[in-house]
Amino acid sequence: CDFETNKNGKKINRETIDNWLPTLINQPLVGRVSKISNTDEFDFTSHNKKVKYVLEDGKLNTKTILDTDAIGTFLSAEVKTIEGKDYITAQALMWGRFENAKSVILNKIANNEPLCSSWELCITDSISSIENGQSVEIINNGYYIGHCLLGRRPVDGTVVNPAYECSRVTDLQVAEEDLDELSQAIDKDRQVIQSEQE
Repeated sequence: CDFETNKNGKKINRETIDNWLPTLINQPLVGRVSKISNTDEFDFTSHNKKVKYVLEDGKLNTKTILDTDAIGTFLSAEVKTIEGKDYITAQALMWGRFENAKSVILNKIANNEPLCSSWELCITDSISSIENGQSVEIINNGYYIGHCLLGRRPVDGTVVNPAYECSRVTDLQVAEEDLDELSQAIDKDRQVIQSEQE
């Protein structure tokens, strides 16, 4: 992402990001693959944010749960200047055993569809500011708990848009030895879909 204000009214402070950007390293790449209703297609969904009620010390409290699966891990994170503008970039390794997720990713790339994503972070220090008459939260400090691949809502197939338009996978490398295994996995997924329809 860049350092502009996102669609959620939040902005990451460029002056402080170097102090907490390394918290992304070793955090999970997450996603949830689901069948899109009334189609034969599978896609990533979203963060799948849910609220759970828990009883703690005799009090009913709410706990936020992000209902996704870890499908990889982040190896590096840095700020890069691309065409004169600073962006937060990161490199993740997707674990090879998640065949459905690999299938969705490669199908999107093959069909020239964007593979959007979204940060998951805990904010520990922020300030409010006014920008163009709107309230903006400027994030001074926090820590990353993951990064989520986005797709479509399973119920109606509507696209889940990232908070940053520029937040997407831009460089995908597939290990050569995985290509045969991957094509077999895609064929297997198609067979499962066909048998479910029958």
